[in-house]
Amino acid sequence: MHILVFLLQWLVPIDIAEAGSRYPKECRDLAGKATHIIERPFTTRGGPFESQVPALIAIEKASFQYHWNADDFFQVFNDSKMFSLVARELDPVFHLVAGDVIGYIVARRYKSGYFIGTIAVAPKRRGKGVAGQLVDEIKAKLRPGRKNKIVTLVRESNLDVLHFFKTNGFKATQVIRRPFDDIEEDGILMEYHLYQVADGT
Repeated sequence: MHILVFLLQWLVPIDIAEAGSRYPKECRDLAGKATHIIERPFTTRGGPFESQVPALIAIEKASFQYHWNADDFFQVFNDSKMFSLVARELDPVFHLVAGDVIGYIVARRYKSGYFIGTIAVAPKRRGKGVAGQLVDEIKAKLRPGRKNKIVTLVRESNLDVLHFFKTNGFKATQVIRRPFDDIEEDGILMEYHLYQVADGT
């Protein structure tokens, strides 16, 4: 799914206007317990960036056949056309940031919304709402009449990911023939539109 970060860049003009920061943000698991924060990733070479790399790479290897390396993350996290977030664990006693990255999302900004290129969560934290919270942060950036939709592209055989996006309000809108570089498989275009739940569209 990584290549999709760049797949649609030639289709739509880029708009990188951004509102003020609202991070870090404390989040709770499905039982209501504060377990992690969502924040912007470190982007400076050296200690801060390097400290998050081992966990990022571990999540990559557990999630994708063709995974990113440290340089790939550095490039994407520093690309002004991208919007990236990481989820990091909280200390269970003192609610201090423990430092381990447990999930991340990378989306490309374009004129009418965001294109989710990749999203992944550590195996031990899957099924606990982290991925949904990361998607919710992208939804929170939508605005009427401007950035009002989110799109992503999913392999048609990836039923778990298709189900995940459907349960998070996305609708399948189009089958795209063979869009992937690394596999001969069709993709399902999934879209989420602001207010689509309220107005039934």
